[in-house]
Amino acid sequence: MSRLQDKVAIITGGARGIGAAAVELFHQQGAKEDDVAHLVDATVARYGKLDVMYCNAGVSDGRPGSILDASREQLDRMIGVNLVGAFLGAKHAARVMIPLKRGGGSVLFTASACTAIGGLGSHCYAMTKYGIVGLARNLASELGRHGIRVNCVSPSGLVTGVAGGKVKSAAEVARIEAFFSEVGNLKGRNLTVDDVASAALFLAGDEARYVSGVNLVVDGGFSTVNPSMLNTMQIG
Repeated sequence: MSRLQDKVAIITGGARGIGAAAVELFHQQGAKEDDVAHLVDATVARYGKLDVMYCNAGVSDGRPGSILDASREQLDRMIGVNLVGAFLGAKHAARVMIPLKRGGGSVLFTASACTAIGGLGSHCYAMTKYGIVGLARNLASELGRHGIRVNCVSPSGLVTGVAGGKVKSAAEVARIEAFFSEVGNLKGRNLTVDDVASAALFLAGDEARYVSGVNLVVDGGFSTVNPSMLNTMQIG
């Protein structure tokens, strides 16, 4: 039987990248994915329930930089999309999951490997992703009594072909992939959106039915390694 057979899932940010890969994989495993514009109420009205809410919508603002150069507008945008969007998605998912009294509901967020190691994203971006992890843990504490699990999946750098709404050129994609291959800890492959979608599928499905409050970092061990120490040891 498919992992999400007869389950209803909403995935925000499903138009491209991780979200699109997750939508396809969830669909293959038996879940129903409706247009995100229908929102939670329309989904419940149509299918009679909501089993999985995957709050994946998010934006990045490029490479890490000095806090002196960060603008209030940049901060507000990151908070509005990454943090407020996740909060509202979870709030309204819980609103319909709790009264159903079925148990087994799953709320999932996309955070970032920058929650496991410093310096991987801008201050504004990292702040919102840390906020998502904190929100997930708080929600796991509250919603556990209703049988609802809450978790995060936190990928490291990957190439989705889109950055800031702009499609990358083939040369730019190749350059970024080469960079990730060089700095990555797990050699022989780079992280893909399908890897992240598979991790999300695990957390959303019944195989993880006793997993809640977890931030699953999908980075090939990158956040466990100190590159400076490794380089020093290898030289020595």
